[in-house]
Amino acid sequence: MKIDQIYKILNKSQWTSEERQELYNFIANKKNNQDLYFLLHEKYLQDLETGEKIQSDISAKIYDLLEKEIAEREKKSVKQEQFSGKNENNKYLKFIRIGSIAACLIIIIGAGVLYFTQKNKFTSLNANKHFSTLIKAGQNGAILTLADGKTIILDSSNTNVVCNQMGVIARKTRDGQILYQKTNTALSSAGEKWNTLTTPRGRNYRVVLPDGTQVWLNAEASLTYPILFSGKERIVQLSGEGYFEVAKNKSMPFIVKIFHNGRVTANVKVLGTHFNINSYNDEYYTTATLLEGSIEFKPNNNISKTLLPGQQLLQENRSGETRIKETGDNDVTAWVNGNFNFNNTSLEEIMKQISRWYNIDIVYQSNIPQLNFSGSISRTSSLEKVLKILEIGGIHFLITEKEIRVLPA
Repeated sequence: MKIDQIYKILNKSQWTSEERQELYNFIANKKNNQDLYFLLHEKYLQDLETGEKIQSDISAKIYDLLEKEIAEREKKSVKQEQFSGKNENNKYLKFIRIGSIAACLIIIIGAGVLYFTQKNKFTSLNANKHFSTLIKAGQNGAILTLADGKTIILDSSNTNVVCNQMGVIARKTRDGQILYQKTNTALSSAGEKWNTLTTPRGRNYRVVLPDGTQVWLNAEASLTYPILFSGKERIVQLSGEGYFEVAKNKSMPFIVKIFHNGRVTANVKVLGTHFNINSYNDEYYTTATLLEGSIEFKPNNNISKTLLPGQQLLQENRSGETRIKETGDNDVTAWVNGNFNFNNTSLEEIMKQISRWYNIDIVYQSNIPQLNFSGSISRTSSLEKVLKILEIGGIHFLITEKEIRVLPA
């Protein structure tokens, strides 16, 4: 069946049983994935131009089709198990093996497309909805530690945060960021006083430094900086992930000292540019990705390397070895715009991102499943919705109040 015929069926208000089966067979066929992907992408572009919801309506129908098909197969599987006398129920959750299916499926979430490579059997399960619905997506928030050690909680409840440190004012704005401004009474010694902005798990935040540089912090990250830049360089310290839009100042280069497991592992030197740094302690690599301008990445005890726009430097955290590869802007800055963006991303890496954003621990009860995913999901999505998508990839979850257990397939 051709893609134009599929599109005609998708636009019907009701389907016959034969049409439903034809749709399911088409979607489950790996060879058709690319055609369907481009159809949905085309409808998404039309949505942007017309303000309609063509793509999301089609997406909802596809999702509904898959859910109903799964439910039907579960019923058949239960009957077979009852007939054979087998019972594999778990008091926390039930998952039912429902046969071998095609190598690729496409699932649509909102205005984005998520598809995955599937090499194992297709499995459906009912996660513990009580806990998954209680666990909310992350939000804007951080902890600001002042030079004197005082801490200020930055969240939606405190809209009038203003503090004056030696003539430099730190003020929380209405749109949820902390803004530093130098006053006429600022003391020259203010450059010796440092603040730290920390985002716990489940929080992100933006800060505008005294020179106008903007920094977005992802969950479980920290940025330490002087309340006023002075001298020949603008130096800050980063742990975790941060996206930088550096104010230009050729006479005062901007330097990011990258911390990994409590020690400086590299310096990034810029004059004025846009770039992203990821230096989480649990990652295998520290990465620096350049979007605009140029940066110089200098590992400890190694030769400096200059990056061009669209390039990403990876530093192996154990050996210190580095390499450069080409990358897309959307791959690294999606989180700044409120999305998860995966590009053949491993399940292990995805679960790390889920752990940070939803503030929940991940435990593997066996070997980590070797599955890769590509696509985009809103970071405002509930944990339950995200896990349901991963379930279609053959992953089993047991959810408690404090952790997600990834069970063997």
